Amino acid sequence: MDALLSPRRLARFGVFELDVHTGDLRKAGRRVRLGGQPLRMLELLLDREGDLLSREEIQAALWPGDTLVDVEHSVNAAMKRLRAALGDEAERPRFIETVPRRGYRLLVPVTWHALESTDPGRQAPAQDPSRPVANQRPGAHRMRWAVVSGAVALGAVLLLWSPAPAWFTGARPRTTDPRVVEAYLRGRHHLSRGTEPEFARGRQYLEAALALDPRHAPSHAGLADYYVLNDSLPPAESLALARSHAERAIAIDDRLADAHVSLGYVRFYGDWDWAGAETAFQRALTLDPAHVRAHRWFALALAATGRRADADAAIQRALALDPVAMVNHDAAATIHFNARRFAEAARVARSMIELDRFDVRGYEHLALASIQLGAPGEALEAMDTALGLAPTPMLEAFRAMALGQLGRHDEARQVLDGLMPDEGPPRLPEVIHAIARAALGQRDRALEALDRAHAVRDPYLVLLRVTPWFDPLRDDRRYQQLVERLAFPPLTAP
Repeated sequence: MDALLSPRRLARFGVFELDVHTGDLRKAGRRVRLGGQPLRMLELLLDREGDLLSREEIQAALWPGDTLVDVEHSVNAAMKRLRAALGDEAERPRFIETVPRRGYRLLVPVTWHALESTDPGRQAPAQDPSRPVANQRPGAHRMRWAVVSGAVALGAVLLLWSPAPAWFTGARPRTTDPRVVEAYLRGRHHLSRGTEPEFARGRQYLEAALALDPRHAPSHAGLADYYVLNDSLPPAESLALARSHAERAIAIDDRLADAHVSLGYVRFYGDWDWAGAETAFQRALTLDPAHVRAHRWFALALAATGRRADADAAIQRALALDPVAMVNHDAAATIHFNARRFAEAARVARSMIELDRFDVRGYEHLALASIQLGAPGEALEAMDTALGLAPTPMLEAFRAMALGQLGRHDEARQVLDGLMPDEGPPRLPEVIHAIARAALGQRDRALEALDRAHAVRDPYLVLLRVTPWFDPLRDDRRYQQLVERLAFPPLTAP
């Protein structure tokens, strides 16, 4: 616990300073936008303090294991964005030197400073959960839909005795131990950042809070969200753990809205219990009508069951409560897309890119909408940008769909075959695999993938009835039987 709650570190180099815990980069006091792989690359260089950072070490840290990506291109692209943020040039470097065929070296000295997170005069800046989602797991879309919203301040002592601020729509910590509060808030903060290492870090802080206070309901709710959004475990395992923590939080404090939101998500994605999910979301909103995440997740659940008007109203409430949160725009684009309002989905995607051009989700939505609008060239360009920001197997699959629409069918199928090898673990959730196969006109392979998805209870099956990607399958009796097995509620008029 002491190691987890050690003071935050601030690195100063030249006119820049980086808060390593928050990822907040500033130049002469002014914030500089940087995230994803470029931010992680900067952190690696700062840790080396002038020693060589090899390209192999960058690959191991940013694209570990069997991540399918053109590493050479991705390293170069990340370094280009990092240099742009620092105002540096490869030909006349002031901050980062290229060591040909070997790697990179920081040219300026680094000084490290400790920051006490409970110091009211130096609180961590609010972390926008719209930062680039790098190193995503194969099922990162499920996480993408549900990344914890709302800024999380680390002023733990202030939150102990003061009313919750207007922007704070999560659980108000219920404890008198400032160590528990700090661990909980740090956990929520790291969950909000979305990257694989940060996500794991968030779990560690929440577990540390529960080690100090096993009855701290907000931390149980936080761990429920961690497992709800976790795609590194089999769905049955992760959702069972999520349910356990959500129910434990409710047993401790039935008036904790966060816990009911998490339980609603489990019932929706894990149990396919449409009525039970709605009951949980409604309970959360009764307890906290301004709970942004409850409105957003409820909107996605309503959209997936075909209740378009209700979904539109719910996501508009989320946007009204937090109009700049990227996750709310992300959900709005998803809802427009599944309602076949592709031009509107593209419009929202472009606004997301304007809001944060380093966030992968705007480019992803633009690419998918462009495919449906018959603009595969624009789709491919947007997807290539997304892959440069956060290369993942799922984005590779979507890129293959754009290639197929451009007539490059052999290339597209080769990509998909590489993502779903006959031997070895699959790189994609089966529903996403089915979407890609359907987009390439491979009806039988798409339906086979959907059968496997049902066998493993792939959470993405909630999209089955509404996503336009399965329109080519709707007249097939095998598809119709699968829809019947999920027992969706009756459709309402658009």
